[in-house]
Amino acid sequence: MSLFATNGFYLRNIALRNIALRNIALRNIALRNIALRNIALRNIALRNIAAAVSFLLLPMMFRTASPVRPAFEHIFVIVLEKNDYAAVQKDAYFAQLAARGQLLTNYWALTHPSQPNYIAMIFGDVMSVTNSANYDIAGRNLVEQLEAHELSWKTYQENYPGNCCTKSFEGPEMLYGRKHNPFISADSVRTNPQRCARIVDAAALDADIAADALPNFSFYAPNKWHNAHNS
Repeated sequence: MSLFATNGFYLRNIALRNIALRNIALRNIALRNIALRNIALRNIALRNIAAAVSFLLLPMMFRTASPVRPAFEHIFVIVLEKNDYAAVQKDAYFAQLAARGQLLTNYWALTHPSQPNYIAMIFGDVMSVTNSANYDIAGRNLVEQLEAHELSWKTYQENYPGNCCTKSFEGPEMLYGRKHNPFISADSVRTNPQRCARIVDAAALDADIAADALPNFSFYAPNKWHNAHNS
């Protein structure tokens, strides 16, 4: 074989090797680009996931926790009337009560005379009551809401004669007044003997306290001598 032929063979091998090396380099570049692209796609995906997680978590991070409301075993409402706040505030006994508990200074009656305000206490509305006449009222009220939550209730009415009395005034010297007993005006109470039995004379209160039998919700209405109306 001639030197030229030998050199030609040698050069051809070099050319083939260079082509192979170039192909390897191109393949490596391609693989590197693919790897970089995959890394970029992965980063984009991770960034999107992070953004999605942030979107979901931010409302939870910044959401204010619901205030914890105290649970009361007993709520006892005593209704006195016909005196201005300024006058009551000066009474030593009521001042002492206010100091021991929570004083609500933005609590107002809805209207005049008394009965519509009593009605609103259990119906959440005056229910078109405008005077002191007898009213028989249909509609959802506090009694039904209490019973729906398995909470007991009773109303203590001073000098109430019992037997689901529906008269306007009753008892010695007409001390009991129906207008101060909103429960008897509720159809769902007055026409239901079991519920009506929860309207009792206030004299029953001492016995219930002694027997540890106070209901979850108590409503106490003094008679016309004791409700501060004329004091």
